[in-house]
Amino acid sequence: MHRGMLAGASEHSTAVAADSVAPALAGPSVGAEPPRSDDTAVLTRLSVDELVESVLGVDREIAALHAQSTRLLAELHRRGVEAGAEHAVHDPRADRRSSDTGDREADVREQLGARIVVAEIAVARRMSEASIRIQLDEASRLAALPAVLAALDDGLLSPAHARALADGVSEVPLPLRARFENLVLPSALGGTPAAARRRARAVRERLHPQSIEIRAALRRGERRFVFEPDRDGMAWLHLHLPCVDARAAYERVDAAARSLAGAPHDPRGVGQIRADVATELLLFGDVHGDSAAGSPARPIAGPALRARRDEAERLPGRGGRYARFRPTVNVTVPVLALLGRSDEPANLEGYGPIPLGVAEEIAASAPSLTRILTHPETGTVLSVGRTSYTVPADLRRFVRLRDESCRFPGCERSAGACDIDHTRAWEHGGETAHDNLACLCRSHHRLKHASTWQVERPPGHPSVLRWTSPYGRVVTDSADPPF
Repeated sequence: MHRGMLAGASEHSTAVAADSVAPALAGPSVGAEPPRSDDTAVLTRLSVDELVESVLGVDREIAALHAQSTRLLAELHRRGVEAGAEHAVHDPRADRRSSDTGDREADVREQLGARIVVAEIAVARRMSEASIRIQLDEASRLAALPAVLAALDDGLLSPAHARALADGVSEVPLPLRARFENLVLPSALGGTPAAARRRARAVRERLHPQSIEIRAALRRGERRFVFEPDRDGMAWLHLHLPCVDARAAYERVDAAARSLAGAPHDPRGVGQIRADVATELLLFGDVHGDSAAGSPARPIAGPALRARRDEAERLPGRGGRYARFRPTVNVTVPVLALLGRSDEPANLEGYGPIPLGVAEEIAASAPSLTRILTHPETGTVLSVGRTSYTVPADLRRFVRLRDESCRFPGCERSAGACDIDHTRAWEHGGETAHDNLACLCRSHHRLKHASTWQVERPPGHPSVLRWTSPYGRVVTDSADPPF
């Protein structure tokens, strides 16, 4: 948080926190610098009780600052309509889309204004727009609970308690929010955030104007499947779906895993077997025949995975309806690594560094290969140029491999799901060349053309995009090499 924002905390909340902190180590006052490394000697002289009281004092200051941040974010959330009226620009393409969807101009401007405010905050705080939208929605709900904000000001609630109550009040009608607050606040003041969330959920259920059947039917439209990269060659898959389906899917995987657990010479735990069973179900539509018969299950990796692929192709009726589906996976390998003169890792598109051995496995089983040569010193992809308006397939592929994701600052949407945009418009003299093309997701592509956001490439830096927000904030985005 910027120091200018910290300095605006209420004097009352600062005094409450400062009074409760041990004199030997007063908690950091509003706007103060964080403790220096030489404060360690002071810390070692404090008793456990004094350390706990100091932590509680700092917690109270954090709570007060969270209340102030909530009020600021709620006001920014309210300013969306003004931003749309001031910074929306005429876009003929938007007119065509509007005629198809029936959106009215006022609605379009309001939605665009909210997007402008979200993008402004996101680039200023170097956060994703999805995170900012969540914070703005939460702040708007929390601002409608004045007693909760007052408790935050006084350090009587933590931000975690406040988030639980803000989540619970969603969709509670405005006339009933005071009643909601009266019913949930005592529990939050005396319990944990988890307990406050349970209480808020129960009260929300009582006060909600719609039946749970209607809400469940609407929420089913929010189901999704999400890929989240993790470190060291691993990743998460998240499924958001109706609870009955989720529980049934888990029980099926768990039952299969427990039937295989404890087999001789199988070192895997139940958690690992669950992951392997789920992998087989997703990739092949069933669990390996030997495993189902009770034989030791094989870890799904390396040669075993290739053997399963070969088996699925030899048996056309096996593996479910998607057994023959071939995904496109782009792996970039430094040329010196292939020659054995470097230990640099390979790069999996949409994920990041992976072991060279895994990349070689993928290459060995791939039905076709696209050669992607990287510069041995900088790691950047060697470029080609084009001069026609339509982006040729090879140039489109090159730009997506180079950019990896949307080039709007902070956006992580995969380049494969993005539009290819001319930074300098074709009608204004821009060329269809690698140094005038960039990947923009559909949302930010529209934002560029429908608002006063501006983008340019600084002279001498063809891989850099310099964005200027409607409020004058300048931020750059670079197409970094994969390593």
